[in-house]
Amino acid sequence: MELVHDGAEATRFEKIEVLAAWRAAVRNLRVCWQVVEGKYNCGQCRKCLWTMAFLRACGVLDEAESFSQPLDLKALRRYPPEKLDEYARYAQALAAVERRGSDHELAECLREGLERARDLRRTEQWVGKWARRVARLRMGKRS
Repeated sequence: MELVHDGAEATRFEKIEVLAAWRAAVRNLRVCWQVVEGKYNCGQCRKCLWTMAFLRACGVLDEAESFSQPLDLKALRRYPPEKLDEYARYAQALAAVERRGSDHELAECLREGLERARDLRRTEQWVGKWARRVARLRMGKRS
């Protein structure tokens, strides 16, 4: 058996950009892992919200019939990027929105997510540094 991982060179946002040109795929896209009776996608989980945001950044969310409700930006704000690859997706989506120049509300939401991610990263770094110092002091060592 041969296992081939195709498309690893592309980020998830780049894959969405390619998918956006395929109208049948956009109309019938299923990304949600939850089973919601009568729906392909719940529209409220992190995966649904991010996919909806990226489709909207590409200008095709209105064609995505498998999402039965509009993108809730307030809900999206609960899921800022946490990892470096997620941060890159957000940045790519923001760049796409800014190129199109027509969705200031989504652009602001993505900017807030990126800023929040930067703040969380700085806090994690500070807490980690502080925790290492406390551990060294407990072991009788000075920093």
